[in-house]
Amino acid sequence: MSGKLTPSTLLTCKTTGMKMPIFGLGTFQMNNEPMVKAMNRALELGYRVFESALLYKNENIIGQVLKEWFDSGKLKREDVFVITKLPGTYLRPEDVRDAIDQQLKDLQLTYVDLYLIHHPVGVQRANIGQTAGGVANHRAMVLDMSTDLVAVWKEMEKLVDQGLTKYIGLSNMNVKQVERIYQIAR
Repeated sequence: MSGKLTPSTLLTCKTTGMKMPIFGLGTFQMNNEPMVKAMNRALELGYRVFESALLYKNENIIGQVLKEWFDSGKLKREDVFVITKLPGTYLRPEDVRDAIDQQLKDLQLTYVDLYLIHHPVGVQRANIGQTAGGVANHRAMVLDMSTDLVAVWKEMEKLVDQGLTKYIGLSNMNVKQVERIYQIAR
């Protein structure tokens, strides 16, 4: 990359063709009015990537702010790149669709641009105190060591086919876990 970097500068993934603006706002530990202000300011400055996760409990705020910008005509859906993550409490093949459906509802979107598996190991729901949306109370978490990342990945590929996400990926994985998915990914 050469020249001046601006919020509209795009990174292009050579293998998939995915284009993503280089400036984005991560929303971990952001909520309520400070988040609304931060998002609006970021949008005013030209930020077009917004990263979240069900675990962050703020996707409804992202959806609210983006909807206001879309409804005002200041922005179109295709102008932003939204990243979110499949949470550990949904890290079973049969739960993948339920998770993204809830997230899309909260985000007030019909698709996300990039959907990541947030962690390599699921969380046993029966052994945790849950809050709204299946988000775990981490003080009582019990890891689900039977998590089948390959089966989960295959369900993620179906989300691409269904138009619910444009791209899928991995987060917080080690080299061995990434290589395992790389071998079976289409």
